[in-house]
Amino acid sequence: MVDDDLDPRDDADFVADGEGDAAASAQGFNHVALEQRRPGIVVISVAVIVMAAFIGLLAYSLMTRETMPMDTTTRTSIAAPSFTLSQLNGAGDVSLSDFEGSPIVVNFWASWCAPCRVEMPHLVEAHKQYTDDGVVFIGVAIQDTNEDALAFIEEFNVPVGDGYVMVTDPDGQATIDYGVGGLPVTFFIEPDGTVHTRWAGVVNGAVLDERIAEILS
Repeated sequence: MVDDDLDPRDDADFVADGEGDAAASAQGFNHVALEQRRPGIVVISVAVIVMAAFIGLLAYSLMTRETMPMDTTTRTSIAAPSFTLSQLNGAGDVSLSDFEGSPIVVNFWASWCAPCRVEMPHLVEAHKQYTDDGVVFIGVAIQDTNEDALAFIEEFNVPVGDGYVMVTDPDGQATIDYGVGGLPVTFFIEPDGTVHTRWAGVVNGAVLDERIAEILS
């Protein structure tokens, strides 16, 4: 038996209402999901902005790098701090005062220091060039093991047997006294014992020629 009171249009209305409710529910869900994602979107946006600023700063630094001083030099008139340090080749202790009256080049270095590796051939060549003029070269290895320091000396053929003095500063006292905060650093000392120039950064042949000529004059 068919109920005459049931109108097919009622079923259509029910379906329409159901679809409307489903659409409303979907819209509500999307709104909630958007609200939940919004903090994450904000964090990502901030991260992108920070990264862009960092990249911009890095690019600016690279573009202006050639106009920025890569090395710093300071002329002084202070007395060179004295030290007594052990030679890396086991030949005994050496004191700065042993070379009183001679122009001295004191270079602070380490085997793990990449710029030190760049400048070492220039120092070896300068030693060969100026040793007959009485210039004394002293290399002070800091924060290094004797084994690594000796391997460095062998690698670069540092003429320790021909007057190039290589010592180690195990307790860091000389490093502190000379105010060494980074490597490499080279001090050009006049015969009267005063520090003529402190050079922070890599020294090349031109720098060595100029500074050594000044402490020889």
